[in-house]
Amino acid sequence: MNQSVPFIVGAGPVGLGVAVYLVQANIPTRVIEPLVKPTSESRALAVNPRTLEILESTGLTEKMLSLGKRIRGVRFSQRGEPVGEFLFEGELHHKYPFILGLSQATTERLLAETLEKAGGNIERASN
Repeated sequence: MNQSVPFIVGAGPVGLGVAVYLVQANIPTRVIEPLVKPTSESRALAVNPRTLEILESTGLTEKMLSLGKRIRGVRFSQRGEPVGEFLFEGELHHKYPFILGLSQATTERLLAETLEKAGGNIERASN
């Protein structure tokens, strides 16, 4: 019987995260990405607490924590004057009670490295 191979389109955080889980579970997986090389731009600047919990089993969370900045709250100002703040203390009921400041480009790089170490790869477009 032929076994289907999961086919993931896009090497962004979600596609790479799914690929890492599949490859680490010994499920052959194809990841294709239309970009020739990884982007240095980021659409996201932070990782949520639940995402850090989910990624623990992949071995990524410790690497991410070592590179990121723990954000425990935000302050808002307008024309230099404070207008409010929101502190996460007591609000985030997770193992990691903060948001981790880490660019999407760095997150994708870490996921891609983990995928490659597990035996997977990203098929990128060529010029």
